[in-house]
Amino acid sequence: CGLVGGIYVSFIDSLILSFINYTVARIRVLGMEMNQLFSVENRSKEETVRFLRSMVIKHLDIISHVNQMNENFKWFFFIDFTLKSYHICLILVTFLDESTAAFFTIHWQIFKVSLGALLFTQVSILYYCANNVSNESVELGTFIYKSNWYGQPVEITRTMLIMMSRTVKALKLESFGVVILSNELLVKIYQASFTFVVLNLSKRVIR
Repeated sequence: CGLVGGIYVSFIDSLILSFINYTVARIRVLGMEMNQLFSVENRSKEETVRFLRSMVIKHLDIISHVNQMNENFKWFFFIDFTLKSYHICLILVTFLDESTAAFFTIHWQIFKVSLGALLFTQVSILYYCANNVSNESVELGTFIYKSNWYGQPVEITRTMLIMMSRTVKALKLESFGVVILSNELLVKIYQASFTFVVLNLSKRVIR
């Protein structure tokens, strides 16, 4: 049962990561396309406007896609954060508890260390990839700014400015606005785990 459960959790994590990385890839491709918007010579104004309109539609579709992910996976993000944080704390408790350490063999200790490392790795990869969504969405504004948008007709310039204004607010993967998947949350988990270990070690020294 444990093996089946582990395979199931790994499959779900891989599926969520594929959705996140797909979003990151779409943002990067859009940024490269925007950067090359005015690099094509002999492109008419009508072609430029048509191409720019397709870029705007793609950008709005990405924003809608992220919002839809937050709506569909909000419970998953929340439960995943809660369970993995709980499991990490539980592993640290059993690993540092002297009263239970004598009952476990060296193989069990190795298993606990491996499981803890696996959980930390899963959390790190998930939050790092989710943080890339925010970074790339903000970086998109830089790609737009570096394109030769100034000196263009008024309607094109206005559209570019609107797109840049949309990139000011970073896209975020979140759950109920409370759990925001980012490197900051990852650092907080590391800090909480480190603080827990230090407090337990300090209690042993006092004893």
